[in-house]
Amino acid sequence: MTATRLPVLLLAGAFAVLPAAAGIKYVNKSGDDATADGTPAHPFLSIQAALDAAASGDEIRVGVGTYNECPVMAINDLTLVSEESIQSGTNTSTIIDATGACAPGDLGGVSLSHLSELRGFTVRGASVSGVYGFGSVRITNNLIRNNSADLGAGVYLYAFPDYPASVSTYVEDNTIDSNTASTEGGGVWVYTQAVSGQSRSYRIEGNTIRNNSASLRGGGILAFSSTGIGGTAAIRITRNTIQGNGTQTAGATYYAGGGGVYASTFGYGTETIEIDNNTISTNDSADIGGGAMAWAQALGDAQHTLDVHDNAFSGNTSVYDGGGADIRLRAVDLSFGNAPSMQVEVAGNTFTGNSTHDPQYFGGGGLLASVETYRTTRTQFGFRLRSNQFVGNTAPVAAGLSMYVVADDENPQVANEFSPTEAAIDSSNNLVANNVAQDPGGGTFGGGLAAFLTAVGDATAHADVDLATVGGNTADLTGGIEISPFTDVGATSGVEGLAEFTLTDSIVASNVGIGVGGPGGANLTTDFAYNDVFGNSGGNFENTLIDPTGTQGNVSVEPDLDIDYFPSECSPTIDAGDPAADYSMEPEPNGQRINMGDLGGTTLAVPALADVDGDAAVDGVDVLRIATSFGTTNGQVGFLDAADLDRNGVVDGDDLSYVAADFGHRCP
Repeated sequence: MTATRLPVLLLAGAFAVLPAAAGIKYVNKSGDDATADGTPAHPFLSIQAALDAAASGDEIRVGVGTYNECPVMAINDLTLVSEESIQSGTNTSTIIDATGACAPGDLGGVSLSHLSELRGFTVRGASVSGVYGFGSVRITNNLIRNNSADLGAGVYLYAFPDYPASVSTYVEDNTIDSNTASTEGGGVWVYTQAVSGQSRSYRIEGNTIRNNSASLRGGGILAFSSTGIGGTAAIRITRNTIQGNGTQTAGATYYAGGGGVYASTFGYGTETIEIDNNTISTNDSADIGGGAMAWAQALGDAQHTLDVHDNAFSGNTSVYDGGGADIRLRAVDLSFGNAPSMQVEVAGNTFTGNSTHDPQYFGGGGLLASVETYRTTRTQFGFRLRSNQFVGNTAPVAAGLSMYVVADDENPQVANEFSPTEAAIDSSNNLVANNVAQDPGGGTFGGGLAAFLTAVGDATAHADVDLATVGGNTADLTGGIEISPFTDVGATSGVEGLAEFTLTDSIVASNVGIGVGGPGGANLTTDFAYNDVFGNSGGNFENTLIDPTGTQGNVSVEPDLDIDYFPSECSPTIDAGDPAADYSMEPEPNGQRINMGDLGGTTLAVPALADVDGDAAVDGVDVLRIATSFGTTNGQVGFLDAADLDRNGVVDGDDLSYVAADFGHRCP
């Protein structure tokens, strides 16, 4: 006779509808596991004994002391919390010490399964990760230090494909310190895996992650997403202090690095990685990406987003590329005519005092930004650099910012397949200042930024720099902007690639070395419009490029910038950008025209001097002009166009207020 499982399923369903009430079980150093019932009067002595006696939904409260246990396993919706955390919010006196207690194969000092929580402990001495988390877990306000593992020495997080459709995990307000991974993820290791219909969300927020190390990748954090078709994964790393972490492997693999953070998408589904509002400092990589290494790599019809914004990268170092950060997009159309959709944005970050050391690579003391595409059109991806500051970084080449753009019309996996291809980086409103390209061998270039443009076959590599301020940078050759093209003939298409570079609405001034330079080339196209290139010690344009000064709105005049590269109200760069560009965000009076430089088109743009009569001074005559036309509208008798400073069609109190604010100001 075959037994049926139907009654068991029904019974399980009944329990799901009517769960048991959550209880509290107590643990302290005066307890006795043999007689304990978990009440305050009869607590457990060991944490694991209390967990074994707990029911789903229970809370285990642990008194101060050192508990030499391994592993401590919280299975299925249990909360493990220290009494000191409840009473004072601290975590240093309730210690789970796995030293000498772990048997071969044990998973972590603490192992949390789905819906469990760990709060308010010091976890130390584990040889296979301090804390393991499977499924939806919460790890809050712990000190996790001096643990080791192959992967995820401090914290290891993973959700198996057979976990529930939705998984959400939080690592919040912990100190994760001095953990060592022999491969990846010294502090935290996250791997999201989602198949069709599943979603995975991981949030790492408000932690101090310091002095951790990994041999290969992710000294502080490694976060990796990999989805199948129809799967969704999201990782957010926010408001953390990531400091003094490092990786040790140099040159062993193309994917080594990420001293502070290594993060990457790689799959067929919808994947998002957001790295925002972190302080990332004094991390080191023996390969690339001293502060962070963040890559977007999509397959098939994948939809991938990588967003790195409002972080402070400072004092990070790498041997090769990306001292502050190495951020890349790689798109390969593996199925011929079926390219992924990918978006990468790097916005609002500061990169200060970062460095790289090896002159044979592409530099990027502050940032290396890279786009690498194969048989992919520009409409299928985007890489934007917006409103960042690159100040005081060093590298042998491209000391502030390196843009590495590669387009190849062939599939690297399949011979004799080719398709028109584009690769591009769009840069706007970035400040690149006081960076130094230095190397004992000399011949340095790209003191401010460099664009390396590689195009093979029926392909175009493009870099667009708009609204930049590039000033006070230093190199032996090109101190400001280096344009370095490489084009070649495709093996199958027989067509040679094209390199394109545009510079618009920008200020390139007072750099040591050439302002804008590079080797030129027959297959390089440059477009310069509405720029002020002035006062560069080696000349404003290298003789391999055509000097555009006097054409297309290009000028060479003193931009009148202060020590922080803000233009004065008398700067000739105000209201001098492209007349067709959007000026609507600039404060009034904005002259209905965008300013040049990194503040152009933003709310921080410097307004023009409220000079009605055009004599470069705001005085009583300007007040009189406002007064005589006050209240008139455009088209009426007595309307004075110059008095309508905000160009709204009426001379009114706003125009008078602009004159009052600037009264007595005079331009030389």
